[in-house]
Amino acid sequence: STGGGAVAKLVMEGVSTPKDGDRAFTSGLLHDLGKLIEDRFLHERFEEAVEIVRRDKGLLRQAEQEALGTTHAKIGGHLAEWWNLPSFLVNAIRWHHRPYLSEADGEIVSAVDVADVLAHRFGIGESGNFRAPDVDAASWSRFELSEKRLASIRVLVEGDVH
Repeated sequence: STGGGAVAKLVMEGVSTPKDGDRAFTSGLLHDLGKLIEDRFLHERFEEAVEIVRRDKGLLRQAEQEALGTTHAKIGGHLAEWWNLPSFLVNAIRWHHRPYLSEADGEIVSAVDVADVLAHRFGIGESGNFRAPDVDAASWSRFELSEKRLASIRVLVEGDVH
């Protein structure tokens, strides 16, 4: 979502180059590409995953694994690779829930991981999760995210999306 892209870029501010901030924005926009594919081409099983999330009050990626045998991150990562998207996008799409597995573009992938959690916390967009996903501790520690900084990010993003 636009909110996810904006949050990812803001998370990177002050700790990266403007170019990487822009890459984080684009990655934040596209990181859930696999959900669109699931909904369009595996609709009934995707709906089953959504029902599992509601029933178990859990996370979509766990329900996807149960209903589809895969996740939106894996599907999106394969598609991004097939389309020859830049490696930072492939990595962000594939590893945004498990940034510690990404062998490159760690800062961007971590920013998308953190942004995904913050977007849920801020009520921006619809992740499909019943509860906030857990943020990777190493991702969180990469950025200077004091309570004051988080409040500032929230105000800026809410102004952009509302």
